[in-house]
Amino acid sequence: MRNYTVVLHHRYASYSSFRYAVACTASAKCSNTSAYNRYSHMYDAKTRDMNDQIPMHSALEPLKWLVGTWRTEKPASGHFPTIEPFEYCEEINFSSIGQPMLNYTAQSWHPVKKCPMHREVGFLKITPKTNDVSLLLTHNFGLCTVEEGCVTDHEIVLKSTSISRKTGPYKAPAVLEIKREFKLVGDALHHTLHMATEKTTELTPHLEAVYKKQ
Repeated sequence: MRNYTVVLHHRYASYSSFRYAVACTASAKCSNTSAYNRYSHMYDAKTRDMNDQIPMHSALEPLKWLVGTWRTEKPASGHFPTIEPFEYCEEINFSSIGQPMLNYTAQSWHPVKKCPMHREVGFLKITPKTNDVSLLLTHNFGLCTVEEGCVTDHEIVLKSTSISRKTGPYKAPAVLEIKREFKLVGDALHHTLHMATEKTTELTPHLEAVYKKQ
């Protein structure tokens, strides 16, 4: 695989283009992950500082407990009937830019090798004057999902209403359904995800993670 070298330069006119360039380096070689994390966190912090100056939309009041960066202190666990159990570390971020939605990113990495693993980006939207929420995500393995549900106090329960994938070959078995929950317990954010696939058609526990706010 080609090893891309990234040089910080004014030609990266936008935050997103910078992140894409750095991600090329990180995904090309695990040894570059520390550089990716260092510059990625630097630009995340800069963006969060700018977002902090924008008033939060009043519709986000039921979701304001989620805003911020959350990171696992201990490796999270993954399991499913068709795969070997695994562990991962992860950082997620919910940020406001003044609209009735939160921007969302999640990046996981191997707890020992430190290589990037799963990444998903999207939006957590809320219907104003209701507790109805939807999570719109793009995943780095070629999946796009829409999950809908509601927020109650410090808990969000979501279930997929749409799953689409890129055309052409994909890694089997295909994901058919997702259910997830975010729940604030004390000062810890708990995240659980259930999944159904072509081979395991019933919703089955897949991911369990506990995050602390940074």
